[in-house]
Amino acid sequence: MYAKQSFVGLRAAIHRHLTGEPHSRKLNIMSDREFRAANNVFCGMLKKMKREGLDLSKSKATIAPGDLTKITSLNTGNPQGLLHLTWFHIEYHFCRRGREGQRELRGDSFEFQTDDEDREYVTLRYKEATKNHPGDLSNDKESQKRMYATGGPVCPVAILKKYLGHRNPQCDALFQRPIPEEKSKTHSVWYDNVPLGKNSLGGMMKKISTSAKLSQIYTNHCIRATVITELNRHGFDNRTISTLSGHRNESSIRSYCTDASTAQKRNMSATLSGCLEGNNISNNNNNSPGSSHGSPNAVSGAHTGPRPNVGPTPNVSVGDAKPNNTPNNVGPNSTENTVARVLGNENNSSSVEITHRMSNVHSIFSNCSFSGAVNVFMAQQPSCSNSSI
Repeated sequence: MYAKQSFVGLRAAIHRHLTGEPHSRKLNIMSDREFRAANNVFCGMLKKMKREGLDLSKSKATIAPGDLTKITSLNTGNPQGLLHLTWFHIEYHFCRRGREGQRELRGDSFEFQTDDEDREYVTLRYKEATKNHPGDLSNDKESQKRMYATGGPVCPVAILKKYLGHRNPQCDALFQRPIPEEKSKTHSVWYDNVPLGKNSLGGMMKKISTSAKLSQIYTNHCIRATVITELNRHGFDNRTISTLSGHRNESSIRSYCTDASTAQKRNMSATLSGCLEGNNISNNNNNSPGSSHGSPNAVSGAHTGPRPNVGPTPNVSVGDAKPNNTPNNVGPNSTENTVARVLGNENNSSSVEITHRMSNVHSIFSNCSFSGAVNVFMAQQPSCSNSSI
């Protein structure tokens, strides 16, 4: 059974076949009224697949932070590790798409420059033809992408320089087939006069996932998804991110930022598990040390430090709310009178005073009529005329 996106892609392929040369039909099988019934059946079958658990489509996963650390820990002292890490830094810092344009990269495709603050960076010497920027006569403005030096042990610029120093000068291709590790110990050239093919470059991230023992097998496009997602989580707006990703439409970036991070998923699961295990229960537990349950002036989550000087608070106990043989809404000790004494004059009280007085009402509500308390509270609010709204 094909995944949902495969069926959607097949429909799009049929549309391109009919509208392209040599047919050049002026129709749209996805939106025209004549194809509405067919599209309704198509969408119904997709829904049926999902209900029956046959939709196995998965979005491109972002690389977990722990796996990123493993990748940057690859051994650059051998040809294979140096090739893998150099390839990853180029894909990562330039936010490249899958295998796009990798085979066309040459040893002289990059140039080293410094900015106005004398910080070294690497950039492409030319503008590539990409999916979003094919080089036609349309608005094809594209910003210069840069990979800055960090000076650290995994500095991407230093690693690229090291790789270029071990390349085979007889081969123009940037990525070349590495020689055996034992042979590299006695040779300064670590790569054969053979370029890596498109299939090898297309499956490079899968090889890195295996060699670095990552938590899962990633694909090349996972790097691009990781770059966009991480920049979004760190506060960069879509317009800024699109200058690196090359998206013409900023809304396309939202499709990369729909999932929570691994750390966020761990925290959510831990929070839910803590609720089940009672770890998030506050001072309402009778058996917990220092429990305040039953205290007339205690409320869960209320202020527990020294009380600020907000004036005298009426001495009210739970017994005042409902004395023996006295209904909730009758007599001097009724709910209305009790809550009124606790709240005092709302119009002349500050928000701090009201907060502390309301904490005393907490224990009363468990023993008295809630509707009566609401009536008293609403009666003490200032009246609102039409002119004040």
